[in-house]
Amino acid sequence: MTDFIDDFLAGLENDKPKPRTDFSRLNKILMSAGPNQGTIMFAPFMDPKSSKFYRIVPGVREMKTTVTKFHDGNDDVWVKILPEDAYGTLSEEDHNLYSEVAGMFDQYAEYYNNTDPAPWNYVRYRSYSIFQGIVLNHADKNGAVIEDNVGHPALIMFPTKTPITELANAISAKIANLKNKEWLTKVFSTTDSGREGALSIKFTKSDNIGYDTSVSFEFNSTFSVVIDPNFSISQEIKDLFGDFISSFIGWENSENGLFDRGLFSELKQVLTIELKKIEAGSTPTTDEQPENKNGNDPMLEEKKEDPKPEETKPEGDFPF
Repeated sequence: MTDFIDDFLAGLENDKPKPRTDFSRLNKILMSAGPNQGTIMFAPFMDPKSSKFYRIVPGVREMKTTVTKFHDGNDDVWVKILPEDAYGTLSEEDHNLYSEVAGMFDQYAEYYNNTDPAPWNYVRYRSYSIFQGIVLNHADKNGAVIEDNVGHPALIMFPTKTPITELANAISAKIANLKNKEWLTKVFSTTDSGREGALSIKFTKSDNIGYDTSVSFEFNSTFSVVIDPNFSISQEIKDLFGDFISSFIGWENSENGLFDRGLFSELKQVLTIELKKIEAGSTPTTDEQPENKNGNDPMLEEKKEDPKPEETKPEGDFPF
């Protein structure tokens, strides 16, 4: 009987779908995309610039349009305009260009706030919570494991601040329950090895507005190994884990920094045309819009997303 069980288990292990082993790039997981909604468990790694295990990027302006930098302008994408300070120190010329484009975007968005369809079909404002880490498990809403993500380094993005609020609440509750803070280093470690726990975030579309979010922690025990304590992050993976913001906007970066003057100049041209249409009393239609029916985001294979989620502003800031 023992031989039968061993053979059965060995055969089952051999027949499991094999996850990708290409570490040439960072997986980018947008948790609001339908197939990604569910529960993701990961070993978080620190952002070298902020020395935190997360980044909040508030007030991101996003516009669906075509740009020559992506597929030579033959596909439509969501272009992100981050808050100015996220780009670092800009020259006076770049500051003026940024301010002009941001102002034109706000005019464009204001127009759509008073029209049908809803504005987030073309322009939208979002805040993001961003983490990076090794994905230990990722299950969709039905509990099916997303094998392609398991075991891989990833940038994990939530289009709302609520994961940070829930993280702070979960940590406070755990500290109160255990009467100590020492367990934090088992999950939020600054070293390459020796971890004994992981962060788990459940994120699904709410029946109402926004998303239902919950945060918990999983630890190794006598009967369960969440993460191999002998696991050590390789230099190959460390090279992928860089500045959260640079990874977040990805293709929008210029060769010399985060701010791409050419991209912003092109956005200025697009917005100038659209604002002139509005000024002339020509209501932009769906066909006239630089819309992509697939809603592509060039930094990931993004599926159609839900409307702008309800957000809760976290109280205070946290060093972890």
